[in-house]
Amino acid sequence: MLSTKVKTLLLGAQRGDIEKRNQFIMLHQAFILSTVQHFLKQYVDSSHDLYSEALVAFNETIDKYNPTLGTSFYSFCKTHIRFRLLDYVKRESKHLHSPYEIAGEDGDSFSPADYEKAQQEWFAQKENERIHHAFEVFLEKLNHYKIEPHVLAEKSPQHRDTKEMLAFIIEETIKNQAIVSYKQQRRRLPIHKIAELTNVPRKTIENHRLFIIAYLLILTEKELYPLRHFVKRTYHSESV
Repeated sequence: MLSTKVKTLLLGAQRGDIEKRNQFIMLHQAFILSTVQHFLKQYVDSSHDLYSEALVAFNETIDKYNPTLGTSFYSFCKTHIRFRLLDYVKRESKHLHSPYEIAGEDGDSFSPADYEKAQQEWFAQKENERIHHAFEVFLEKLNHYKIEPHVLAEKSPQHRDTKEMLAFIIEETIKNQAIVSYKQQRRRLPIHKIAELTNVPRKTIENHRLFIIAYLLILTEKELYPLRHFVKRTYHSESV
């Protein structure tokens, strides 16, 4: 967990304050060097080529880190540095008879290929955790609208024409920030306004109210971002 001082420097760096960025990097020189040493499983100093690569990666991490993703800065940073070092090692290994030996988190040694596979599995695990958390939040938000998941499933459209019509309603509604804000603030779907916007009968919108709310939640709420690719996949595969 970042201390208040460190967090202040990080936020300042992300907002473009060069002085705070330099202070933040200076404060983490030992951390960067330790990450390189652990990666190589040997002692090196700041003159090593990989340290320069790690500095670049650390600087990139400052801009890429997003605390809402649920990963600590240092965990995210270590992973990003190792990926960059791995790329460097793989490039250099083409010119060497024997590749670098890379240390994993548990102290075991891996080849670059093994390490890359392990990191991919790590990212896949984190992504699954994000999706699981987003789905739990989604269920909570459905509850705010008094929508039960099994009822939503029963009310989901089955016919292609209906899906195409609902896709049109949802896409047009998302473009109207006033309607989106109304839904978020009052936890109600402004059916009359949506009917005027889309020229779709109010009765039709009312019949598919649950489905429209569910899709609008996923497409407009930040916490549900990990679920959006499921919605897009549905649009694409079902021509919704």
